[in-house]
Amino acid sequence: MDKKQAQIIKSILAIVCCIAFLWTGKKFIWNKEETKASGTEQSGSTPVAEVTDITTSTTLAESTTTEAVTTTALESSTTDVLTSTSAEQTSAAPVSTTAATSSAAVSESAPAVTVTAPAESDSGVPHVAGLTAAPEGYFNDALFIGDSRMVGLACFAPINGATYFASTGLSSFKIDSAESEIEGNSEYNNPSTKGMKLDAVMKMKQFSKVYLMLGINELGCDRGVAKEKYMDVYLKIRNTFPNATIYIMANLHVSHKRADHDSYVNNKEINDYNSYLETLADNNVSYYLDENPLFDAADGYLKEELTNDGVHPFAKHYSIWRDFLMQNVAVK
Repeated sequence: MDKKQAQIIKSILAIVCCIAFLWTGKKFIWNKEETKASGTEQSGSTPVAEVTDITTSTTLAESTTTEAVTTTALESSTTDVLTSTSAEQTSAAPVSTTAATSSAAVSESAPAVTVTAPAESDSGVPHVAGLTAAPEGYFNDALFIGDSRMVGLACFAPINGATYFASTGLSSFKIDSAESEIEGNSEYNNPSTKGMKLDAVMKMKQFSKVYLMLGINELGCDRGVAKEKYMDVYLKIRNTFPNATIYIMANLHVSHKRADHDSYVNNKEINDYNSYLETLADNNVSYYLDENPLFDAADGYLKEELTNDGVHPFAKHYSIWRDFLMQNVAVK
């Protein structure tokens, strides 16, 4: 082989090596880098947003505009009469537990009651004889005590300056052990009593007006014992605040639908208990306030369109009750 042929063979081998190098690089090196670069580019791209269902919490004021939810409130809390309440045993007689809904249908419905509403004032609010509209600042030393309906008043229709001790399921049997659920409301100058017991709340100031609403959670108990326990609460208030005006508030009626299927919480039992409460008022230092005409149909039952559970008014209707209270006070 001469020198020229050897040079040609070397050139051919060099070309083959170049071709092999280019093929190897494209197959195993540059392709891998492209893949890596492509992966980096994809990972750095804008992520797709996740769509989640968001439940927006509403303020108390907003909740008053809907009739889809009852008070309670009220709401996430359990209503008085929808939860069985254990009454304390007393030495006088055993006390049964307040039942929410009887498993057996009531054999006889409560009789229809004809409601005579109080005369209306100039403002259109029913007026109770002997009482008048509250002057400015009247409720600054007023204490409201009650069950879930009182919780509704405090939350959905607060009165400026008032103090509230209220708890879902509150009864005269539980009055000393129960803790208030009411948080403060700076807009209406309502102090917080949340987590406080009644004795502590009664020491907050010298109250000269006390509003008391109890009874519906005692309807499944021995009636005589329940009345004695209510009187104990009344005397506790009277002894603590001897010069106070006590407003004894009637228990709200329930709807026809609820009354027809409940052997305890029905208008017959409520009217019986309210009749007893009315006897405690002397129209001098104590007054009986019956707000039922504000909410009742002509037959004396809570209007079905004003309630969801047959017991509590919708949140937006509590303002009617508040106006009634503000227009009917004893000024001395």
